[in-house]
Amino acid sequence: MFQSISGPKISSKSIIEYEYTYNIVDTDFGAINVVMPPNEARYSSAIIRVYSERKLNVAANLVAYFQWYNKNYRYPLDIPMVAKNDPLFTPEIYSAVQKYLALI
Repeated sequence: MFQSISGPKISSKSIIEYEYTYNIVDTDFGAINVVMPPNEARYSSAIIRVYSERKLNVAANLVAYFQWYNKNYRYPLDIPMVAKNDPLFTPEIYSAVQKYLALI
């Protein structure tokens, strides 16, 4: 299950190309770095990519991320706004996140 995220660390592939590296810590697989292109450089995109590639529950881990964020930054995220501005945050994921949030 998701524990924390840090980053992005911005690195240059060339003069005009950049990539963003996030470090995700999880109870199942420890710490992992995920490299994201500029158009997907968001915490939520990094989480969606890591957990969907591992075929783990994306919605549950996004909810864990939202809880972690609220605890660490003392400011709740506007989940509809996150979903709207994240190209990987599909309507299916949004619906699943809403179901998890209703349970907690």
